[in-house]
Amino acid sequence: MKFATIPVVYVPFCLRKAFFTIRFNSKPPFSENQKYGKELHTNAAPKIMKDIIKEEHYQLEVPCSYSIDGWTVRGRADAVSTDAVYEFKFTGNVHSAPFASAAMQTAAYCKMLHRKRCYVVFVDRNDTSNVNICNVSNVEKKWDSFLGRAEALVHHLQCDEIPDIHSPTFHWECKNCQWRIVCARLR
Repeated sequence: MKFATIPVVYVPFCLRKAFFTIRFNSKPPFSENQKYGKELHTNAAPKIMKDIIKEEHYQLEVPCSYSIDGWTVRGRADAVSTDAVYEFKFTGNVHSAPFASAAMQTAAYCKMLHRKRCYVVFVDRNDTSNVNICNVSNVEKKWDSFLGRAEALVHHLQCDEIPDIHSPTFHWECKNCQWRIVCARLR
């Protein structure tokens, strides 16, 4: 079985969900939150980069990829300067530290794009001037964890073998998962 591409954003989350979504070529519908987030990325990110982060030379939505056994893990970093990657998270509240999945995703972009530093930028979706820029530490360790998860996912996809363990990152993930009924029957 050959599918070719794994989105970067699938790897830090539940591998069983990623397996089913890729295996059955089934993307969940775009939610209202996602539509709003995309709009905020387009409209707020340039202003935040220039006025708050004070980066003059940067690119938005920078593609990156990494190959594993004939598969390509592919994504787009929200903003990239000459030496750093910035991943925006528009949330209801501004976090003081990056959550594990965001840190892993940002570290992956950082390594794929050969940058020295990376940050998760939390932006209050109701007040885009309320921003917290969080440094992602231990990038190598997060990258190694990302690669381990990506390699495990590739293995399961190549063998057409459902991952044994579902691994939600957040408590609400299973409740909102399109595969929850199938997954519940496998436990």
